[in-house]
Amino acid sequence: MSNSYELASSVLHHVPVAQLPADLVHSLNQTYYLHVLATDPKKVLPPGKSLLAVMTHALMDRTPRTTPASQLEDRVKQVVHEAFWKEATESLSSSQPSVQLLRLRLLYNDLSDALNSLLPSEHRVLQTLKAPIPPTSSPLISAIYFLKELLHALRQRCAPSRDAAIDNLLSALDEALSVPIPSNSSTSHSNTIHTHPLAQLVVDTVKLILRLAEDMKSDINAFVFGSLSEDQLMGVIVQEAKLRERELVVQLWDDNDKSGKHAIRDAWRTWIAELRPSNNHPEMTYHSKWILRLLQALRSDKAVSCDPPRWVSTTTQSPALPQPLNQLPPQFFFSCPDLLYIQNHLQAIVITATLRSLIRISPGFVKSPGSDFMQRIWTLLKAEVDAPEHEDYIGETKLVHLADEVIHARRSFSIPDSLGLDDEKQLREAVDRTLRSTDPVFLLLQGRLTAALDMYLTSSFCDISEHSLIPEKMQTGRNYTDKRPEKRCRLVINEEKSPVPTSRVDTSALPAIKGFEDPVLVSAIGDIFQKISLSVAWVERVWGDLV
Repeated sequence: MSNSYELASSVLHHVPVAQLPADLVHSLNQTYYLHVLATDPKKVLPPGKSLLAVMTHALMDRTPRTTPASQLEDRVKQVVHEAFWKEATESLSSSQPSVQLLRLRLLYNDLSDALNSLLPSEHRVLQTLKAPIPPTSSPLISAIYFLKELLHALRQRCAPSRDAAIDNLLSALDEALSVPIPSNSSTSHSNTIHTHPLAQLVVDTVKLILRLAEDMKSDINAFVFGSLSEDQLMGVIVQEAKLRERELVVQLWDDNDKSGKHAIRDAWRTWIAELRPSNNHPEMTYHSKWILRLLQALRSDKAVSCDPPRWVSTTTQSPALPQPLNQLPPQFFFSCPDLLYIQNHLQAIVITATLRSLIRISPGFVKSPGSDFMQRIWTLLKAEVDAPEHEDYIGETKLVHLADEVIHARRSFSIPDSLGLDDEKQLREAVDRTLRSTDPVFLLLQGRLTAALDMYLTSSFCDISEHSLIPEKMQTGRNYTDKRPEKRCRLVINEEKSPVPTSRVDTSALPAIKGFEDPVLVSAIGDIFQKISLSVAWVERVWGDLV
């Protein structure tokens, strides 16, 4: 996949990314890109482009990398590959058949790995590649005959555009067999290593077959993607994202004391046990408990994080690095960037509602010049939430800007010239006070919003679990939904659906929240309810057996 979505710089706040292995960072970014495609594709899809167009472009994208680091990596790979093939050629040029057989065994292992997904497991070629090589006095001649058989098998399965390349390889092998080749013993000297022509031919053929196998895999992927609908392609992406996410997280939390799965389950139980007693009721279901525990984390003024313990223990020794105080269990590792955004978004909603309480908007002032106060305040705060972290913009909105907006709105709703300098000073102090997370008004409004969110999530996912037990349609007999009048063979893909419906939350169905009645807040709450529903549903889908 040519694109990547950078998880490492988005979520690992307590771990210097430069200290992580490059391969690990690449795997994190690639898996997170799949995670975003599966949960919120609009975040990464170009305007007007579909999933199918993006995935097809990713398969066809052969643009060379031009960054200095990537060019250095390519040069190192080229040197290593040249040394590998040179050593293979020298080993096959040996005059001792035993040495040749040992090197052929290694090349056959590489071919077996490359062709394993292109040929049936019981195919004669794969069976030969995995079986011991029979002893022979002419290993190179035997290898050439076998490579011809292998190429014929690939020609039966490749796209027509690959026929010419395979025919050229077969012609080169036939020509080599028709020309007498002098033996190594007649031309070898003690201090000189001569390259045997057949050894060079075998190495070149194996090299081209490995390249051909990659091209055939790309052809198959392009054909499969081209045969899928958008819904089927989404199912493939969701399946792949789930698989990669589980494998990578289990690997990251694996240590010498316990396996990754046991560590993940223990971390989840420890996290659930931290639920405040005031929120923990005996009749509460386990599902409701972990949703309440998540809301407790989102309500905190400490940023949520999810860092593997071995990274935190080895990279947070410096006092300059903050310690993670609001740690989520491993199940939220790839959802943590979204949850951090949700946490900031919820705080922005509460701050907007808190500032609204200072000007006491009355329904009779809907047409007042200051009636756009809520929209202006929300625009300022949302700009902070949406600003990328690398721009160092979050937290830079001046307190005076918010205070000016409150004063301007208060004047619009008051008798002219009734707001004196002392009143303005008191109002600025009130703005400063109410923006603190310990302020009683802030805590009151935050508690109301959290309670409504808990009620919405609990009822929504109970409804989903009940409806999931009822099949949407009969799975046997003929399927007329795609206008097929008779039964025919077709490509069948396991259609994984999105974690939750992609349609926006119906704000009219949301519970009324006292203090958040303004249309601007109602719309913002609907957006954030949708996002947190998606995160909860994704965790349940991927980690259902470990929560």
